[in-house]
Amino acid sequence: MIFVPVPSVGGEARGYGAWAKGPVEDPAALADVFRRAVNEVEAGNVAVVDVRTML
Repeated sequence: MIFVPVPSVGGEARGYGAWAKGPVEDPAALADVFRRAVNEVEAGNVAVVDVRTML
């Protein structure tokens, strides 16, 4: 199912107080984004990473 416009998962998460990043479309950026997300979770926060891929 395709939504137009594409929903902003990161924006919705930030609206609820979570740390969020995305959409991340560059695979080279994922390691750094996931590292930051893990740091947020270890600090007791909620983290959401919105990853966009193309098949």
